[in-house]
Amino acid sequence: MTNRRGFHIRSAAGISALLTATTLLSGCGSDTLSRNPDAAPSKTSAPNVSQDVALDATLLESALPRQRNVPSNFSSERNIKAWDGSKSDFCLSDRWAESWCAKAISIGVAGFTDMEDEELEIYVISLPGADTAERLFTSKGTEAEVGSNPPGDQIDRFEISSSPSTGLDGEGVTVRQGGVIARIEYTRSPGTQTSDQELMAITTMVVKRIQQAQRGENPTASVE
Repeated sequence: MTNRRGFHIRSAAGISALLTATTLLSGCGSDTLSRNPDAAPSKTSAPNVSQDVALDATLLESALPRQRNVPSNFSSERNIKAWDGSKSDFCLSDRWAESWCAKAISIGVAGFTDMEDEELEIYVISLPGADTAERLFTSKGTEAEVGSNPPGDQIDRFEISSSPSTGLDGEGVTVRQGGVIARIEYTRSPGTQTSDQELMAITTMVVKRIQQAQRGENPTASVE
């Protein structure tokens, strides 16, 4: 604001005239700026969106990959769906621990097949927050199992022997990103070995899609 203490205005009429002129000039200036098509838009900072958010069933389902997002050898989708966490029977049937199901905000699953001898299943559970998920996620993969810079906040790897859902052997990864935990199961016919590189590429894609959903974005990540 301009400092007017050095000015001596001798009459009330003079003060009134000055205020009126100032108001008119100020109004004209702002109107000209708002209507100027060449004026630079004002800069606003991006909202600070926390990734420690619970995903409801709609958001969790958006984070689940589609057939176009997974390796091309999985030519067919079997099931892509998310449910409210109150569906405890669904949660338990997806083989999540009872203590996890008791706290679940939502659960989801995406399944893919090559129609012959390869199956990919991705199970996801959203918990009330990162602190809760971190307390429940007690296992930890070694560097030999998951690499030196694996995706996610926490990660573990496990072997699958005769999967309850596919009857096949394979390997899997459990990974936490914020308050969401995903379990990726890649099974194949007996005698074949799961590709470490492909399994971790799928895991990275799943983590990225969860992050995008947590930021309020439309998940677009795919296996590269």
